Amino acid sequence: MSKISCILCAACISVCWLIGCSRRDKAAEHVPNDTGHPAQQAIRSTDDLRRLLIPTLETTKIVEVLGEPCWKEDLGNGQQVWHFSLPPFPADDAMQGSSVVGVAVAITNGRVASWGCIYVSSANEAVSRERTVLAGNKGEADSPTLQFFLVSSDPINDGRFIDTERFPKLGFVARTPTLAIRRLKEVTLEERVLSQGRSRTNWSFGIFLAEEDGAKLKAITATNVSKKLLIMLGDEPVSAPTIRAPLENGRVMIECDDRSLMESVKKHLAELERQGH
Repeated sequence: MSKISCILCAACISVCWLIGCSRRDKAAEHVPNDTGHPAQQAIRSTDDLRRLLIPTLETTKIVEVLGEPCWKEDLGNGQQVWHFSLPPFPADDAMQGSSVVGVAVAITNGRVASWGCIYVSSANEAVSRERTVLAGNKGEADSPTLQFFLVSSDPINDGRFIDTERFPKLGFVARTPTLAIRRLKEVTLEERVLSQGRSRTNWSFGIFLAEEDGAKLKAITATNVSKKLLIMLGDEPVSAPTIRAPLENGRVMIECDDRSLMESVKKHLAELERQGH
């Protein structure tokens, strides 16, 4: 039997190191929508972007293949980030279940340095979550993975720009996770009803890592204090906290205040816990 347990109490009784499963009530503040350039209409995958945005491509050529950017960020020292809109297409990378709606191109001295996709949540999130959860029952090869990505405000070579409904303009992450975990030692779930003003429910997951994984996460957090850490379960981003201090005890806390997201996280973590026994 899984060790996931539910405890109902009237108030918050713990301070969590990681917080962030809450659903946003509004979409990202800025989603590009000018997709009239002919070349943009032909982009239907990240492979298409990789073929067009070759390293050191000059800015004049960027405009030829993508049109004029929707907006530009000037970072100084000859560095800029150009943001382009694209006709939406399903993400074909670790962000599957979301849609790619644009691309952010890092420019250094008038040439492409790196680029990353801009994502928005799927229009039918519930279906995407359920499909991911069910895949975890087919065996370890298809089981969900707990993934940790360090977030950077600066573009990362061949990285991704995370801009979703839940995490608008979060930042850049690498193509592969800093740490990926397929087995968990133990998972607990605490349910709390908060009655200050309007009653609402909050769920807190306690995730206990195996000793080896705990040591790896401790090393990551010890050298990246004050940076954000994107946490994904399967293909779903669930939390993006700021690292306040090194994680010493191999325990991660994730809080949710959205029931549908909580159920998805619960199923993912239960599968990872079963893999650990």
